[in-house]
Amino acid sequence: MLQHRGADPAAPVESADDLEQLLLGLADGSYVLSTPDGAVAECGEGVGELLATPCEALARRPTAGALLPGADAATRAALDRLLRGDGADPGAVRAVTAAGEERLLRFVVVAVPLALGWEFTSLLSELGSRDAGTWHVEALRPRHSRALEAIEGVCASGAQPAAGARLAGILVVVRDAGAPALRREDVDRRKRERRAAARAAEAARSEAAAATTGDQAGAAGDAPAEAPALADLVESARLLRQRVEEAEREAGAASAERDAALARLSAAQAEHAAELERRQADDGRAGELAAERDEARARAEAADSESAHLRAALEAARADAAGLRDELAAARAELAGVQEELQSARAELETTLAAAQGARAEREQARVRAAELLSEAAAARAAAEAIRAAFAFEDPSAGERPQNHEAPGVPAAAVRPSSQQRPQLPPAAPGEAVALIGLDGAFRRLDDAFCSLLGYREEQLRAARWPSVIDRENLAAHGEIARALRAGEIDSAPVETVYMHAQGLLVPVAGTVSLHRPAGDDGEAYLLFRADVGRTAGAPA
Repeated sequence: MLQHRGADPAAPVESADDLEQLLLGLADGSYVLSTPDGAVAECGEGVGELLATPCEALARRPTAGALLPGADAATRAALDRLLRGDGADPGAVRAVTAAGEERLLRFVVVAVPLALGWEFTSLLSELGSRDAGTWHVEALRPRHSRALEAIEGVCASGAQPAAGARLAGILVVVRDAGAPALRREDVDRRKRERRAAARAAEAARSEAAAATTGDQAGAAGDAPAEAPALADLVESARLLRQRVEEAEREAGAASAERDAALARLSAAQAEHAAELERRQADDGRAGELAAERDEARARAEAADSESAHLRAALEAARADAAGLRDELAAARAELAGVQEELQSARAELETTLAAAQGARAEREQARVRAAELLSEAAAARAAAEAIRAAFAFEDPSAGERPQNHEAPGVPAAAVRPSSQQRPQLPPAAPGEAVALIGLDGAFRRLDDAFCSLLGYREEQLRAARWPSVIDRENLAAHGEIARALRAGEIDSAPVETVYMHAQGLLVPVAGTVSLHRPAGDDGEAYLLFRADVGRTAGAPA
C-alpha cells in the first residue's frame, strides 16, 4: 500500500487523504493495468520513468516480473499472489531499474470487478486528460462513485476479492516509497514537461527532415540570386545533421555502457548466487555428517540393549517350553471337541455357499444393467459430439482463430458477402446499439453506438470474429440459440455476453439476437444483435 495500515513506522508519511494521493498517482501515470491472468495490458508514463524502461518494453510481460526487475523469485512470487487475490501485501520492495539504480517501491492493488470495467476505464481517461489542478475528489464522485468506492475500500483495509473472482482487470498503482507525498502542481508540471518533450521530439524530427530536403536542394543548384540563402540553409542543415549524428553516437555509447553495466551486474548476481549455493551445500553436508554420526551411536546403543533383551528372552523361552509340553496334552484333549464343531461348521458353510450363488446371480444382473447404461452414455456422447460439430462456434481455447469458419449446412458463398456488398443496417431504437453478424460469426455492419461501446472502429470489429470475445461459459448456449434461429424454431432470444474493450477491460453487454435478411441481399441471412446500452452493467452515464 502507499501507506498500508501497520506498515513500518519509519516509512515516509503520506498525505492524510489516501484516496486523493492514489488519484494523483493515476493522473501522474504511475499505474499499470494488468489482465486477470497477470500480464501487463497498459502502462502509464510515470511507471516507465520510475523504472527507467519504455512503456512499450513492459507491455504483455508478467506484471510481477515487469514491476520488480532485479528482485528475487520469492519477492516476485509474493507480488504475483497479491495480484491473484490470494496473498498478503509484501510492503516496501527493492527493485533495480534498467539504469542500474535501486528503488524502494510500494504498490496499491485494486481488483476491478467485471461489472465496474467501464467506470474504471472512464475514470482513468478523465484523470489522464485533465490537469490535476482542475478537479477534486468530490467533483469526480457523481460520475465515478462506484469506482471510487472500490478504491476507498482498498485504501481503508487493503482487502481484495477472493481468489478466482470474475475480474475485468487489475489496477496497480506504483510509488517510490522514499518520495514525498504527491502535489497537484508537481503532477501538472510533469504533464507539461512530457507534452513539451513530445512536441520537441516531433519538431526535431520535422527539422531533420527539412534539413535533409535543404541539402538535396542545395546540391541541385538553384538560381544564382538564391545562392547565399541556400548556402546558409545548407550549412545550418549540415550543422544540425552533425549534432543529430553526435547525439545518436552518444546515445549508442550510453546504451552500450548501460548494457555492459547490466551484464556485469547480472554476472555478479549469478556469481553471488553460486557462492551462496556452494556455502549452503557445504553447510548441508556438514549437518548430514553430524546426523549420520549421531544415528550410528544411537544404533550401537540400541544393539547393546537388544542383545541383553534377547538373552533374557532366551531364558524365558526355555521356561515356556516346559509349560508348552503340558499345554500340548490339554490341546489334544480339546482337539476332539474341535472336530465336533467342525462338523457343524461344514453345515453352515453349505448354507453360506447357497447364499453366495444367489449373490452371484444378482451381480450378473447388475453387470448387464451397467453395460446397458454405458451403451446409452456412449450414444449420448456421440450425439453431443455431433451437435457440437454441427452448431459450435470456433473454439475459444485455440491458439489461432480460423479464417474460414462457415455455419453448418450453409455454403461458403452464402455466409461471406463480397467486399463490394455490405448489408443494410436496420435503424436502432433510442438506447440501443446495433450490429449485424454473419452466420460464420464475423461482424458485417455496426453502428457508431456499438463501436463506441467496445472502443474500436467499425473496420477493426469487422476484421474480428464473434463470439471469440464472449464469456466462454455461455458458448454452448449461444450456439444453441443460433441453431434455433436458423431452423426457424424461435424468432428472437435474449443474450447476455462479455466483450473485451480496446483498453483491455471486460465489458458485459445485454440485448436480443434475431435472424435478419436485408432487402436486396439475395436472401442472405445474418444475426441481428440489438444491445441495450441502458442495461449494460458498468457503462458510464
